[in-house]
Amino acid sequence: MSRSLGDDTTDAAATQKPLNSKLSPRIKAGWFKKLSLFSGLELVSRVLQMLGALLVVRFLAKDEYAWYSLAIGFQGMVGFLTMIGAGAALFSMGGPIVNDRKALGGLVRAVKSWRWRLMAFSLPVVLPIFAILLYRNACPPLLIALLLLLACGMMWLEIQRHLLAAPLELAMRFNLLQKVEVIAAVVRLLALGVLIGMMWMNAASVLLVSTLLVGWIPLILLPKRTAEIADPESTAPPADATRRIRALSLTAMPGAASYMLESQFATFFVAFAGYTTGVADLGALARVGLLLTLPTAFLNKIIQPKLATVAAGHSLVRAWQLTLVFGVSIGALMMGGVWIFGDYLLLLLGPAYAGLKFELLLYAAFQAISFFTSSNGSLLEARGWLKRSWMRPIVVLGSMTCATFFLPITTVSGAIGLMIVGSLGNLLVDGIIIALGFRGRSHVQ
Repeated sequence: MSRSLGDDTTDAAATQKPLNSKLSPRIKAGWFKKLSLFSGLELVSRVLQMLGALLVVRFLAKDEYAWYSLAIGFQGMVGFLTMIGAGAALFSMGGPIVNDRKALGGLVRAVKSWRWRLMAFSLPVVLPIFAILLYRNACPPLLIALLLLLACGMMWLEIQRHLLAAPLELAMRFNLLQKVEVIAAVVRLLALGVLIGMMWMNAASVLLVSTLLVGWIPLILLPKRTAEIADPESTAPPADATRRIRALSLTAMPGAASYMLESQFATFFVAFAGYTTGVADLGALARVGLLLTLPTAFLNKIIQPKLATVAAGHSLVRAWQLTLVFGVSIGALMMGGVWIFGDYLLLLLGPAYAGLKFELLLYAAFQAISFFTSSNGSLLEARGWLKRSWMRPIVVLGSMTCATFFLPITTVSGAIGLMIVGSLGNLLVDGIIIALGFRGRSHVQ
């Protein structure tokens, strides 16, 4: 099968070489070209996404933006809960069978079925919580119902997108996915421009654009390419796949709960207190995380699939060490950039957020620590090292609970401080599980 413009599969000669071998000039040139193309497309995509996010922050009133942030938080939480074990299964089980179209297609189908089950379980638990939070922040009841319905639509579309994109990521066809992201970002930016020009900007209209316009684009453009790698009609997953997916999910649930607490616990306190301005401030500061979208994409789309396929032993240790160096470097750049250009970032967010310089620096510290934690933890997801994840909620929830006695958790700065404590707890647990994983004691059978 000939290569098309969207394909960037790795040269077989390059993938078979160990990390510490000397590569030929031809292979080095090929990798440099691919890396340059990946970085260029990713930069364009993320800049467009950042522009869209900044438009939403600047042109939504603070109460509307607070409601929008809570609706997105609901979608993110349920989406995260439906990913429990699914990502680890796709990478740890899909890596070895990436060249077996029928087996990979069967695995994707099994993961899809499991995600729907998790969604059916998560929705009745999470939806009432966010309905209460919206109500306590003076959101009208009919608008609460509409926002949560649109968020559910976004979540359905995101599950479909993930299952279409995962086989392409395993096959290293990143450029195709990036082109689709660029198209989606352009469409969203244009739609937001229309809403601003017509003075129709509100929480519901922004979510409607994301659901009806942007969310469908990957579902239209990706299925044909994904079918080249994973047979959509296959009903035969790898042997014992369903049991392993279930085992990975059940094992990962404690860890998922801790990550959820780290990202949402502080917002819950602020929102439950009815501090609508604080909810909006936290949502606006979260836009700072967009500065990490390019390195996050590199981590998720290049490093993690590589960690899933690299041979165990010295090569895996070396790959993990390079990942840690990458995480520290990006975190340091993040802090330095916000320290120098913080005032300009606040200017981009708009005059309503001009007095948040200290909170911005604090949030940048959280993002830097969180990115390093994600870099460290990418090895766990890639290799399926989730066996001792039960430690995570104990450490994270315990440390965050202790921190509530010392931090003003109903303020923006206190909420961010609580998130930093949670991220440090996750980092500690990751280190323990990785140390055990290299000794063969963290893999879920």
